[in-house]
Amino acid sequence: LAGNTAEYLSPAEPAKTHPAGGLYVANVLGHTLSGLADIGQASGDQQAAVVSANQAELDGPVSVYVDAADDVVYVANVRSNSIAAYRLSYPESDDTPSKLGQYPIRNNQAPLWTIRGDQSADDITDLSGPAWLWLETKADATTLKTRKLLYVSNTVPGSGRTGPIGNGIAVFDITNRPSGPNSAPIGVIKSQAFRTPIAFVVDPVNKLLYVANRDHAVYGDNLGGKIMVFQFPNELLDLSNNPDNTPVRQFWGQGETGGP
Repeated sequence: LAGNTAEYLSPAEPAKTHPAGGLYVANVLGHTLSGLADIGQASGDQQAAVVSANQAELDGPVSVYVDAADDVVYVANVRSNSIAAYRLSYPESDDTPSKLGQYPIRNNQAPLWTIRGDQSADDITDLSGPAWLWLETKADATTLKTRKLLYVSNTVPGSGRTGPIGNGIAVFDITNRPSGPNSAPIGVIKSQAFRTPIAFVVDPVNKLLYVANRDHAVYGDNLGGKIMVFQFPNELLDLSNNPDNTPVRQFWGQGETGGP
């Protein structure tokens, strides 16, 4: 997808879209969240939805994760060092629901909750340049209730109350709404091999975690980067128990190392 500044940075004249609102876009420069039509259905008389303005607390949003089951979208804000949750549907009246994709432009919606790290002496969030989100939903083995874990990659090395932070993947239990902005993760996936982990993909069948790293030491600022593969024994959260996970394979532009 590509867009000019009028469409994404400052959407003064938004494209007309189908009201389904099935595609959500984080606009890092415009500090907005767009709800667009499903791909292939960009027609109709409804404007694209944009969550912005002061109540939205969007500041450098770089990624989103949609939880369709609970009608929530999660957003990572790299500039404000925060993650936030927004409801996908708000009732216009008791009997006329409205979806995010049907909102007028520049809607000013406050988040349901926000976790924000300020790297002060009291900061326990482990957030430092959050860049990627992944939600794991599963049944708790003890209570049999649904448990939700939000995984957040952090790209900027820093320091918090617990010591060095960033350069890892923090895990937050969001089964219940976080108690406040300064909420601690239940674990952090760490590795000495990490070099600015900007994104990751989970293969739950083969129990593999793929992490894309922006490693400037490989090819310089423009082309640096490695993809690292980590094996977890039972569930992804198990990796947070190891203070230094070792990748089983690594890939980069001109080869591969660490695997068969």
